[in-house]
Amino acid sequence: MSVCAVLLSYKRPQNMDKIIRRILDSKYIDKIVLSNNNPEVCIEEWLNLDDYEVEIINQPIPTLYTMRWQVASEQQHDFFFCPDDDLYLTGSQIDQLIEELFANPSVPHGVVGQLKCYRNGQPFLDSDVGRVNCEIDILNRTYFFTKQQVLRTLELAKELGYEDINSTRFMDDVLLSFSGDSRPIIHHVGDLDSCETSVQKGVATWREDNFIDTRVEGYMKLQAITGRN
Repeated sequence: MSVCAVLLSYKRPQNMDKIIRRILDSKYIDKIVLSNNNPEVCIEEWLNLDDYEVEIINQPIPTLYTMRWQVASEQQHDFFFCPDDDLYLTGSQIDQLIEELFANPSVPHGVVGQLKCYRNGQPFLDSDVGRVNCEIDILNRTYFFTKQQVLRTLELAKELGYEDINSTRFMDDVLLSFSGDSRPIIHHVGDLDSCETSVQKGVATWREDNFIDTRVEGYMKLQAITGRN
């Protein structure tokens, strides 16, 4: 029952060492893979590799955060943890969520997400749902999932008409959220430690143009494909 952690670095290389040190406190994670998605950054200079062992994949061209699902699909583990690079879960929080995944591996798990609602009769994705234990429509920020679910995520990208997972800008967490047997589940694991750039325009992905519209459109298409209510 071991877990592989898959990290990605693009705009926040300064966060990697802190995230890795938190992961090292987990009793379940036995492998850490870091995809450096920005070839202009020497990620090794931001890490203290004398203190821990990390498998680093230096991408040859600039690559979106969607690369984490491709990297995960190529690992031999059955269980995975992928955090966004602006959230610092503690080792105990990580283990609590891994145990939730072990207990119910039929769906992905996390800590925060979005619920579908309607505004002026139009579908909308409400955000920042957290500090509760409940089903959710879309997981955000941190993801605990199985090998089967990441493979299904890659399949769903194709079914939506994308060339591959790395073409799914703004949609990767939406796809993962439809990869289980039912809706994902979020859990209240206490206060969350976030990087101050998590809301910074130019760094935070959710602040980019067309982010919301792209996700709502994709969500509705995935509902039709999967038959999920």
